[in-house]
Amino acid sequence: GQYTFCYANIPNITIASTVETIGQRAFQYSGVEQLIFANEHNSKLKSIGGYAFEGGSLRSIVLPDNLDFVYTTQYIFYNCKNLKSITVGAKTKVVPQNFINGCSALEEIRFQEGLESIYCLNSFYSAIELGKTNLVTSITIPSTVKTLVDGAFGGFENLQTVIIPANSQLENIGISAFQNCFALQSIQ
Repeated sequence: GQYTFCYANIPNITIASTVETIGQRAFQYSGVEQLIFANEHNSKLKSIGGYAFEGGSLRSIVLPDNLDFVYTTQYIFYNCKNLKSITVGAKTKVVPQNFINGCSALEEIRFQEGLESIYCLNSFYSAIELGKTNLVTSITIPSTVKTLVDGAFGGFENLQTVIIPANSQLENIGISAFQNCFALQSIQ
């Protein structure tokens, strides 16, 4: 296939609410530090392709509410070494495999109600390399999540606290869901 690389050093970009797709590798290696979705609660964005932000300079991102991923969408934020915060949209049902792989500066990932499944957020290889995953210390799993797939939070070496609300619909916790979470102190 043919790829176009976005080496732009535009620090802030606003995506119009009429955009429906961000294609594979769209912002790969870009200098974009903040991507804002206009009217994020009513955005028409439905999909983001694999490696869309690979190696980019993003620092934080709030994904629009209507965005929904499929299992096969992978490595969206691959090696975004400056990314510190991600908020997953309110109507997102699945957080796909290798979603934050290589985001070593990540301090916060916020999931919202409506989410049903969380896949392995890191690849197996980065999940076993100490100091290579992320800086997340606390995760709140929305009450609507039914499945933490095998390895969901595997390798979150700084994760100390997992909060599961009392009204949780969680039915399945996959094999190695918290493997190599060396700092884990409590699941509440």
